[in-house]
Amino acid sequence: MVAQRATTQTLVLAAISAGVTEEVLFRFFGVSLIAWLGGLIFKDAEDRPKAFIVVIAIMMWAFIFGLAHLQMPAIVGWEMSTAAILRALVINSLGGLVYG
Repeated sequence: MVAQRATTQTLVLAAISAGVTEEVLFRFFGVSLIAWLGGLIFKDAEDRPKAFIVVIAIMMWAFIFGLAHLQMPAIVGWEMSTAAILRALVINSLGGLVYG
């Protein structure tokens, strides 16, 4: 019984840490980097990146987030067809756009 609880706790902690790591890498670092780079060219009156630059940064990193999860269809046993690849990209990219 104790060994099963440790396994469950380990799985829960692994799931939480993976989510936090992805958020830090993709949202904080990635979006900030693209917004900063775009802001070097397109700034508003307060010296911040213009709003459209932030939107573009979110869209770009949402797509990159989808690319990072392309291995998931193969892991669950799907044939890596064009439809499976598009499904993985769209589903994962939509999450990135919604939670941007």
